[in-house]
Amino acid sequence: MFEVRAALLTDGLFAIVSLIALWCVRRDVGPMLRPPRERRWLAYGVGLSLVTYMLATLLASVWTAMFGQDDTHYYTDAFMAADLPMGLAIALCFVSVAVFPAVSEEIGFRGVIASALRRTLDRREATLVTALLFASIHINPFMFVNLFLMGLVLAFLVARCGSLLPGIALHFCHNAFCVLHELVPGFPG
Repeated sequence: MFEVRAALLTDGLFAIVSLIALWCVRRDVGPMLRPPRERRWLAYGVGLSLVTYMLATLLASVWTAMFGQDDTHYYTDAFMAADLPMGLAIALCFVSVAVFPAVSEEIGFRGVIASALRRTLDRREATLVTALLFASIHINPFMFVNLFLMGLVLAFLVARCGSLLPGIALHFCHNAFCVLHELVPGFPG
């Protein structure tokens, strides 16, 4: 139960920090919280989540084959081991793994940090630095390459449509697929 509380506390603190930072730079980032002019970008975000999820599972298979390390229940173990009713454990897992990160990390990385970096770096450099920070903050070498590539895809979405919402959709769906992969036997991946 300690791990679940720690995960929810960490997620909550990161969300609060992201929202405070958003408030401080609301003129730069606020417009990016509006839906994209072309609604198809939301569908692209959801569709690209399938690509990032399949890439993540492929890279995980390669990592496991090369190093023998298997993180097949990386997201769900703590929640399933907690002394909670199954439905609540699954709901908290989705909130902690899919909802909080999708919203707070996209606001934080593709919104606040990227906007600040673009003041001193060109768009390409800011994208690379943001993707590296995004991958690094997860402190997991097992997922670094996938997270870096995902950070590049998320930055591409923001650059193309000027909105964080397709990236939030991609991030949420990607993480939700990862949880489903661990919870549902036979889930693709």
